[in-house]
Amino acid sequence: MGTLRLFLDGFPLLGSGFASIGMLAWLLAAGIPIAIHLLTRKRQTRVRWAAMQLLREVLERESKRVRFEQLLLLLLRVTVLVLLALALARPFFSDPQQSGLAQNELSQPKLWIFGFDLSYSMGYVEADSSRLQAAKDKAIQIIQQCNQGDAFALIVFATPSQAVIRRPTFNPEQLLSEIRKLQPRDTGADILGGLQSIQSVVEEAEREPGIPDDIHICLLSDLGRDSWDPLAAGNSGILNQLSQSADLQIVSMASPQVENLAVTDLSVNQASSLVGAALEVTAEVANFGTTTADQVPVQLALDGQAFESLRVDIPANESVRVVFSARIRDTGLKVLRASIPPDRLQADNQRYLVIEARNQDRVLFVEEQTGDLRLLRMSLAPLDDTGLDANRVKEDGLLAPGMRHTISTIDLPSTDLPEWEIIVMQDIAFVDRGLVEQLDAYVQQGGTLILSFGPRTRADAWNSLLQGNNFLGFELAGPSAEQSWTLDPLDYSSPIVAPFYGYPDAGLLTTPIFRHWTIRETSASLNVEIGISNSTPFLVRHPWGSGWVVSLLSAPSAGSMAGAGGEDSWNALAVWPSFVPLMQQLVQTQLSSQLAQYNLRAGQILQSRTDSLQSTQVRIVSPDGTEHSISTESVGDKSFGWFFADTVHSGVYFSRDAQDSLTPFAVNVDPIESPLQASSVALPSASGRLSGMAGNQPEDSQTPPESLLPNDAGQRVSRWLLGLLLVLLLSESLVAWQIGRRAG
Repeated sequence: MGTLRLFLDGFPLLGSGFASIGMLAWLLAAGIPIAIHLLTRKRQTRVRWAAMQLLREVLERESKRVRFEQLLLLLLRVTVLVLLALALARPFFSDPQQSGLAQNELSQPKLWIFGFDLSYSMGYVEADSSRLQAAKDKAIQIIQQCNQGDAFALIVFATPSQAVIRRPTFNPEQLLSEIRKLQPRDTGADILGGLQSIQSVVEEAEREPGIPDDIHICLLSDLGRDSWDPLAAGNSGILNQLSQSADLQIVSMASPQVENLAVTDLSVNQASSLVGAALEVTAEVANFGTTTADQVPVQLALDGQAFESLRVDIPANESVRVVFSARIRDTGLKVLRASIPPDRLQADNQRYLVIEARNQDRVLFVEEQTGDLRLLRMSLAPLDDTGLDANRVKEDGLLAPGMRHTISTIDLPSTDLPEWEIIVMQDIAFVDRGLVEQLDAYVQQGGTLILSFGPRTRADAWNSLLQGNNFLGFELAGPSAEQSWTLDPLDYSSPIVAPFYGYPDAGLLTTPIFRHWTIRETSASLNVEIGISNSTPFLVRHPWGSGWVVSLLSAPSAGSMAGAGGEDSWNALAVWPSFVPLMQQLVQTQLSSQLAQYNLRAGQILQSRTDSLQSTQVRIVSPDGTEHSISTESVGDKSFGWFFADTVHSGVYFSRDAQDSLTPFAVNVDPIESPLQASSVALPSASGRLSGMAGNQPEDSQTPPESLLPNDAGQRVSRWLLGLLLVLLLSESLVAWQIGRRAG
């Protein structure tokens, strides 16, 4: 049996002592009818009268009936007052073994900390209600039954997580207002960051006077594997700490079965393509449901205008690739969009990609001696329609825009480097600080520098000039001994060699390397794209500022080891069949890398540099049409840029500069949440309660755990008592009327 606990309805903060006194007063009032009955009894004087003896038996029978009716009426009136006292006292019944609460806890004020998962999987709709809406309904149900004097805090798990109400409020309406405004974001959920915010709230509440020390934490999440599995694997200690200092509840919003289609990838064979050239666009669509999706329309649009749609069948738990063909007719940055019809989770039903169309790639070749880059230039610079080398075409004595050109190192200091997308330099012997600083500034502003190191390279000069400037990402250690090696594609993981996968006869695996430079890596960001069969790097890439430095550690040549002795015998790369496609893929990869700043995931920061030498205003247009005005900031010597972090929703963002020029940015969801799989790892707890975890979920996920809800048994008992009180009042009136009618 539960323990009967009484509280004064009108004075819930006075405590159980005052409630007992109030109830006792009402119970004493129940003695008033008894006292009146005893005090008003008539005292009679016995007078024997023979004439009345015959009526004695009749009177005795009638008096028994009258006494019974009066006692019944008295009992009804006393019971009415007793029930009224109990109803007003609002009894609460609780079982300490079920709720884990001491008998006096219900009278103590509490601090409620709610944590909401706002990752985009919480937008999954079931029975006309999203997971987030179901979580909000549960929280509102809890809050509406909390006691006066309870305090509240609110944390949201997103990317990043943040405290919406950090300093506890005693106003439940403020909390309810913030909860009702919550919407899913197109990011993941930083669970660890959210738990750290909750831990800070708990620690501050324990130090601040006036904040209840009875703390209850309620986390509402669909327990996505991408968010919760890493926490369970290595960071679950924070849950143990929270469960020791508070009553911790995790309420699962996950579903046993889901049906979801998602566009998980969108790519092109050339992110930077020539105007009019055939462009191959591939969209990947996945089916995370249990049944085959038949004839799903997949639509491709360019700059918002749909131009092709294909229908495909997608088997359960599989994905298909849909290939489109397109040609872009004008230059500039373009936005591709692949989309499928809306379903239960709409955040992943489309994907965007910014590409660039140009007349020709702008590549600048810088050689120390005439002819140094002849082989590289031939592999990268095609002839124009007249058969002439396009590098030599000029207009009015100036370089034609969009053309490739070759200059000497002597002309480099006077060249405006930012107008070139890629600069290629081979085996430079003479370098000075001015050259290094010029190349450093060019790369940091977003350019790509391709360097090759060969027999003329002076390691001491490069290493001394690069002290304190790590833009290469390595130091030159020394040249290798002369020997015969081949290239190692390193599992074809690099986009530079990925097209060679499955084509062992393309020549890449047999490319002869005789000598090369060994290096000492000085940056953790250095990427080894291609190796040599002796397990040393051959081609490395290093991100620097907004650009890249690409280094070939054996300068391309057409020599042979058998004819060694000359400076051109470090490899036979330039005469091997893999050379031209390898160099073209290298350039294409770098041009695509330059577009990476325009293709981001939700939650990442938009940023760009400007040509202005002073701070200006830039307007950012969000996918919903909202405009944000921001100021550019200094990002280096004589350079300004801007940063925009409010990208929690996917779609196409635009930056609008002072000249009213629009630049698109594609922001996509991370498809890692699209499978909608809940964590299968049980999170540990040193004490407290962790409920609703995957694998231990309540059968009815739409009902909050009973231990979360404030005890409302007293309200139910009070309603029953008041109903019984009404019945007794009607009965008392009926009995009194009957007695009065008979007496009259």
